Amino acid sequence: MTNIKNIVEISGFGKNTGYEQACQQMLQQGMDWIEAHPKPKLKGHSYQNVYGIFEPDSKDAKALSEAVCKGVDATGAMHQAVMGHLFYIAANGIDKWKKEVTKHDK
Repeated sequence: MTNIKNIVEISGFGKNTGYEQACQQMLQQGMDWIEAHPKPKLKGHSYQNVYGIFEPDSKDAKALSEAVCKGVDATGAMHQAVMGHLFYIAANGIDKWKKEVTKHDK
């Protein structure tokens, strides 16, 4: 299991907030699901100029969404943000994601 917690701040509300810790838990749960389901067929959509609504459009995306939200009282914004990161990881790999999300640290 690859630990990806705390590599990047998801929420923008600070690393020590409960909101951010929930995002981190969701991110890790999603990564665990991706590792258990190699090459998932992920399809989903959101709405232009509307944040906080993400709709999973494939069976795999729905399963990932369920895994991400398990045991977390998540807002729509949390869900959309985390799913965006996980879709990127699934499509491009963990190493490329880490490189992209840590660019601002340099």
